[in-house]
Amino acid sequence: MWFVYHVMPALLAAASGICLYVSLRHMPCDAAAGRKVKLAATLLAVAGMLDFCSVWTLFMMHLCVFLLLWLLLRKLAHRRMIWGFPLSCLLALALIIGGMGNARVIHRTYYELVNDKLNDDLRIVWLSDLHYPTALDSDALRELCARISAEHADLIILGGDIVDEHTNAAQMQEAFSALGQMRSTLGTYFIYGNHDRARYADQPAFSDDQLAAAISSAGIRILQDTQAMPRDDIVLIGREDPAYARHQDVPSIDNSDVCHIVLDHRPLQLQENAAAGHDLQLSGHTHDGQIFPLGTLCAMMGLNEWEYGMWTQADLTTIVSSGAGTWGYPVRTQGISEYVCIDIKKAADACASAAFTMRPDR
Repeated sequence: MWFVYHVMPALLAAASGICLYVSLRHMPCDAAAGRKVKLAATLLAVAGMLDFCSVWTLFMMHLCVFLLLWLLLRKLAHRRMIWGFPLSCLLALALIIGGMGNARVIHRTYYELVNDKLNDDLRIVWLSDLHYPTALDSDALRELCARISAEHADLIILGGDIVDEHTNAAQMQEAFSALGQMRSTLGTYFIYGNHDRARYADQPAFSDDQLAAAISSAGIRILQDTQAMPRDDIVLIGREDPAYARHQDVPSIDNSDVCHIVLDHRPLQLQENAAAGHDLQLSGHTHDGQIFPLGTLCAMMGLNEWEYGMWTQADLTTIVSSGAGTWGYPVRTQGISEYVCIDIKKAADACASAAFTMRPDR
């Protein structure tokens, strides 16, 4: 992440500066004074990009994409088309404003599954990638917690990256205090993501011990390469994030007669978990791209084993959430923000070749 926070901003600023200055040169104005104004405007715009996580940086990145398209169209059409520059600015601005609105709307994504290992029906709420308070303020967080409490879930699982390197100590305490008040029958569980412990910050605002104490004092149980059995027909297997040392590769199964649910912040080892005989894996991390076209590019390049939604192999069903928040920018131009509600129905006559069926409903 040192590269992301220090090297990448400089590279993006340089590339954007070149693109912006070339574009401005195609705009009509007085030759001598105009060049100075264009150069000054370019330098000011580039200076604002040195903060990689600023909305201005994101605006400039989108603007340069539209400007490059305009310059290409000019070349192909052999026309000046001076309207292209203001239109590019308007399109980039509209995309950012729309993305800010989209980031704050948290959807409820619903799955209905069937499993023949359960003695009773089970409702799980999965909440991941909140990255508090990047896109949500305290009022929005309380409203989200109230919505989740109203689900009357048996289990609430916090799937990592609830806070990150941009969260201060008071905000971290505030987040877990609010999340700890959510109501469920069997309690709330937490697994670490790659951002929760602020490992990417030059000077973290809180220590790992302070974070763990805040989570535990809120009545939330941490699973860190450990297991829990909240009911005699369910085993929760909480994985450590691979950014830290995992204690074992693929968790083994001691009793195949109970439902094994793997909780892994990242959608990793899906085939291995399927071969081991696990029933369900819940993950997040990908944000479904968050910023277009990153999600599409990641899926095309296979950077994640599964980008978003449901995937099934053998008896393992994997559900990957896009998360309830956003990282870095309070903007989402790809995908939705969501929490996931999963009803797992008891079914004695469930198909032996597939432990789960699915009915998504938003």
